[in-house]
Amino acid sequence: MSKGPRVLFRCDVDEVIGVGHLMRMIALADACAELGMRPIFATPPLAAADAHRLLSRGFEHRAAPPPEEQPRWLAQRSAKALVVDLYDLGERYLQPWQRQKQAPVLQLVDGFSPLPGVRLVLDQNLDATLPPQEQRRDLLGLRYALLRREFCGQTPIDPEAPVERIFVSLGGADPGAHSRQFIGALRAVAEARTLTVVLVVGANNPQRRALKSLSRARPWLEVHENPPDIAALMRSCQLALCAAGSITWELFAIGLPRLLVSTAPNQRPLAAAAQRHGAGIDLGEALTVQPAAITAALSQLLVAADQRRDQAQSGRSLVDGEGARRVAQALMEEINR
Repeated sequence: MSKGPRVLFRCDVDEVIGVGHLMRMIALADACAELGMRPIFATPPLAAADAHRLLSRGFEHRAAPPPEEQPRWLAQRSAKALVVDLYDLGERYLQPWQRQKQAPVLQLVDGFSPLPGVRLVLDQNLDATLPPQEQRRDLLGLRYALLRREFCGQTPIDPEAPVERIFVSLGGADPGAHSRQFIGALRAVAEARTLTVVLVVGANNPQRRALKSLSRARPWLEVHENPPDIAALMRSCQLALCAAGSITWELFAIGLPRLLVSTAPNQRPLAAAAQRHGAGIDLGEALTVQPAAITAALSQLLVAADQRRDQAQSGRSLVDGEGARRVAQALMEEINR
């Protein structure tokens, strides 16, 4: 591990907060390590597979204390910078760090206002905007999309190939338990067209065992829990139905045509923006979308090779795989100021 500046990464992942937050932090930590920085993760207890992702990369991992103790605890860590990917933080959360460290903070936001005193702000979402603020550098849009290495520099799939496998992910945790609902909606199409539905679930999904049991009685259904190479699994498919989280940018990079649903309020603008750019079909909220609407959109895209091709091209034009490197470079510049 590098002897360079230590950078503390603070994020959560649980049955409500999706594993995508951890994945994008890992993407950034990889890029930071390549520039000589030393990533240290501070999280609540992780599932074994998620902890392995960190340790296999050589990253240190610390157990974060309860929320009320975190501000002082963070300030006491030996680190030259702090990266924060958390929601619902109080305005005083960073005050002990800023008072004791006077070291840069990079905050990831998804359409909400950053905390006072933050020097770097990242909103990696499509069409992201923020009111400018003096002495703060904003990194906005998919130019700064945090893609893991396995999604970068790969030959895209052929979007016009016949569809045989459909990749489905409603988030690693799927707190709304939408996976079973969508499996039911896809059943008729899968059986009629001899398709395979490839469902991905995370270790924090409380329904994962029931979903695996479900797959044993449905030969057209595969259920993968924390697959070690999700990029390869995506590349084995020809179409996707996914929640419009950060996995959307991974689908863009792979070139996998996609139907998108929103499983959380912050995903609504992402799905809508993808449709505006011709890079996805927005089906609306997972909670209210009707099975007939899912079936109709899927059936149309199955036979529209030209539409799948245009979607794939639009998505790939929006991400270049260099976002994590750009963000890591900006953080290093702040550390060296």
